[in-house]
Amino acid sequence: MAVRRFDDVARFHKSVIDNRRTHLSEEIDETERQIKKGEDRFAVLDAERSEILQLLEGHGALEDFVGLQRRLADAEAEAASLRDRFQSATVLASEGTELTIERASIKQRLQLDHQNRHERLNEAILLVGAAIKKLYEDRKGKFEVEATENGPEFRITIQGDRGGGISSMEIFCLDYALFCIWSKRGKGPGFLIHDSHLFDGVDARQVARAIGLGAAAAREYGQQYIVTMNSDIYDSLKLEDGIDREAAIIEPRLSDRDETTGLFGFRFD
Repeated sequence: MAVRRFDDVARFHKSVIDNRRTHLSEEIDETERQIKKGEDRFAVLDAERSEILQLLEGHGALEDFVGLQRRLADAEAEAASLRDRFQSATVLASEGTELTIERASIKQRLQLDHQNRHERLNEAILLVGAAIKKLYEDRKGKFEVEATENGPEFRITIQGDRGGGISSMEIFCLDYALFCIWSKRGKGPGFLIHDSHLFDGVDARQVARAIGLGAAAAREYGQQYIVTMNSDIYDSLKLEDGIDREAAIIEPRLSDRDETTGLFGFRFD
């Protein structure tokens, strides 16, 4: 009984294997037919391509075709570049609009701030105007503070040639006004200092009057006005009454008279 069952199982397995073998054989045959068919189709297409290329080459169209392909690639690259530039321009335009709005807002806030601080602005304007009047009897000038989209602009103008002398005196007037304003409020460093370069190209009369203005402001507010100046120029100035020429000089004097003089033992050429 056991032997017959074993034989039945063996026959069953053999039948399954035979069926699978037959099926695989059929699939292999079909695959080989498809491969052969594909190879035949490839040969036909390859022959057609060769004929087309020969035809194009014979009529000079192959070079035209290659050239058109090259031009197409260049056009596509240029189109991509233009798209990138357009996107960048769009972003910049958006940022520019935001910047314009922000600048307008800055200008509006500055105008409001100037209105709130008109008393202090008027004080500075009057001080600059008084200094210009003191420096130049025959010239007029003004100090303007304007709110712009880029921030506040300060302009001091004095009539006359726009040479170095007048420009230097415009700087002096602004320094003088700031010195007076801060000293009056008990603030600031406590002194105003000018180098001799500020007075280069300035008429001796204006130099003397500027020194007088600075000295008067220093006395009024208990501060100090310092000017570095060569002795020959200083001695030639006609200083205003009330200024002690010798007392105003602070010791020691710096000199380049000989090899023994200088600044702390050093000489500068």
